[in-house]
Amino acid sequence: MSEERIEQTKAVDEWIGKFKVELTTSEEGLTVSRVDIPEIDTMLLRGVLESYGAEFNPEKEGIKKLSQPTNKFRRPGMNAVWGEKFMENYNAWTVAWANTYEETGRKLPKLDQSGNRTSGMRHFLGELTALAAGHLSFDKFKEHLEARIVNGSTYTRGLGKSPTDILPESKRFPGSIPPYFVDSAWEVIKSRELIQKVPEISLPPDLLT
Repeated sequence: MSEERIEQTKAVDEWIGKFKVELTTSEEGLTVSRVDIPEIDTMLLRGVLESYGAEFNPEKEGIKKLSQPTNKFRRPGMNAVWGEKFMENYNAWTVAWANTYEETGRKLPKLDQSGNRTSGMRHFLGELTALAAGHLSFDKFKEHLEARIVNGSTYTRGLGKSPTDILPESKRFPGSIPPYFVDSAWEVIKSRELIQKVPEISLPPDLLT
């Protein structure tokens, strides 16, 4: 790996590392979850994702579907960038991750309409890919991902569902992303294992206590 690529990879790793909740106290004395995702150079992000197996060929069939608002309609674009096998493995991995997470005694919220627990986890990769491909604005990416992370934190702290309502697949709140998921998903994407198989689930020690 070249020195330049090492620096680029480090920059994206540091950016992903900021996808975390900070707990602050409001004037009313309430604990509030807050996330502030900084903007990133999409060409930098695209180059790093390509080093992990993504292929952003604008001529490839289906890639324009990345502009669709949800993964249900975005899937042809995801297949074009990552490959159908990779996507099947990623989606299966999110289910395995959710099952392992719930074995710790914690529960994940479900979408009101579909009962899906992993929608937010799947949209993490979908919206990251759409951003890198230039089919999703940074403002929308930031709005969606911050809401998902805040909702995951809010639910984990036993405060129920956030009133945030920005996505069409749920009338009450967008699919959430639980704490620790982003780090797990990013490591799996970087490993390139998803190209071949569904990787083993490895939860951080904090979740096993």
